[in-house]
Amino acid sequence: MKHKLLIILVVFLFFNTTTFAEESIQSLLSKSEEYIKQNEFSRAIEVLQQILVIEPDNPEHINTLGSIYAKAGKFELAQEKFIQVIKMFPDFIKAYNNLGLVYIEQKKMMKGIESFEQGLKKAPAYNKMYSNLALAYYNLKMTYKAQETLERGEKNCPDDPEIIINLIAMYEETGRKNYIIKKYNELIQKYPDDLKILTGLSTFYMREERFENAVQILNKIISISPQYSKDERIYYLLGYCFYKQKKYYESENYLIKNLKKYPLDEETHYMLYSIYRDQNNIPKAEIEYQTIIKQNPAFDFSTNSFPLSKQIIEYSIFLKNDPQNIKNSSALMEVYYRIGLMDKALKTADSMIKKDPGNLQALIVKGLVNYRRGKLNESEKIFTDIVKIEPDNPVAKDILSKKTFPENLKQSFDNDIDLEREKLRSMIKADEKNPQLHFKYGNFFEKKGLNDYAILEYLDVILYDKNFITVYPALVDLYIRTGRLNDAFNLAKSMTDI
Repeated sequence: MKHKLLIILVVFLFFNTTTFAEESIQSLLSKSEEYIKQNEFSRAIEVLQQILVIEPDNPEHINTLGSIYAKAGKFELAQEKFIQVIKMFPDFIKAYNNLGLVYIEQKKMMKGIESFEQGLKKAPAYNKMYSNLALAYYNLKMTYKAQETLERGEKNCPDDPEIIINLIAMYEETGRKNYIIKKYNELIQKYPDDLKILTGLSTFYMREERFENAVQILNKIISISPQYSKDERIYYLLGYCFYKQKKYYESENYLIKNLKKYPLDEETHYMLYSIYRDQNNIPKAEIEYQTIIKQNPAFDFSTNSFPLSKQIIEYSIFLKNDPQNIKNSSALMEVYYRIGLMDKALKTADSMIKKDPGNLQALIVKGLVNYRRGKLNESEKIFTDIVKIEPDNPVAKDILSKKTFPENLKQSFDNDIDLEREKLRSMIKADEKNPQLHFKYGNFFEKKGLNDYAILEYLDVILYDKNFITVYPALVDLYIRTGRLNDAFNLAKSMTDI
């Protein structure tokens, strides 16, 4: 009887101790997970070390300890743990993958490749390893090997969309665009409502400037999940697509929707700014400009890719908000000079020289304007002063070597004998913001056949008085006659709001 009681007691104690140890390990694992979430890796490591005292030969625990070392940036220690697991348990596949990732972090790509390949030999269907192996090849600039790896992964793991998405990225890298659309279509057939796949296809279409296709996909995303569309800025992407198609009304609507979710989004405000600038809606463009600058004074507006007439509008907005900005003054002066608006170029140059008498760019433009007008004495004096500041200045040396006025530089818009133009110029100089005078000046240019300069004067009318009704039909007509049909359409559409 005593022996039976002793056996029962021993069995009871064994099971009770085992249950207690399991509960203790589970509790410690939960604690380590909490420490990891809080990025308290040293504490998480201490907990795992306690667990390994209880279960020293458990591959899962050794692997987890290695993963924590890796997260803490202790790659050598992580490496030791993963190698320990592989030696003890050669079929524990996760360790091969983790060891490969640690090697990649240490820039040891070939060792990483070796570890991944060893793991895949044992487990060809381990999907994560294909993407990681491809990454190692890609980091070595072995793009086609990366592509082959992902194709192998697709064959062995046909139901893993991540491998196919990474393969699409490789196809894009190697210029195989037909394969990209084919793969996306295959994915969409399998996962018709997968939002990430649809977003990937839409961005591909956008990169290819196939904006109508992109719009179709983006609208499908909105119909599937309005919330995802708000969170992932799908409305901004739609606004961008419509802007690129010059469908400004639709673009504006979607961009405003995006601002409801992200009121401070710089890209959205910049896109709205671009719309209003393109439509010559200066007041609204200024509001968007001020919003952007208030958030980010260093925002790069990158105007150089725009047509010169748009650059003039843009730099004028910049200077109105920041009159002391020399960079914008220089840019505006250069644009005026390039399109032949010599009065405005000269005025801007004089303003800059007044602030900084040694400003070489302003002095050069002033000298060139005088030179092109045949005022050789004034031009020579300016370029002589420039040579004193910068002896090897190529423009100054070239002009000073010529001494005579080249006949081929005489241009109709610079004819100082034209009394009508001189009269209008002097009147505008005295009253620069008078829309009536700019309208007359535009008429003058139009009669002379100088349509580009007429357009700029009419835009000045709108700048100073957007309710000056007479200018709109004149400008629309001029846009049509010069083949600028989009500008004509947009301006005509904006007339309904006046």
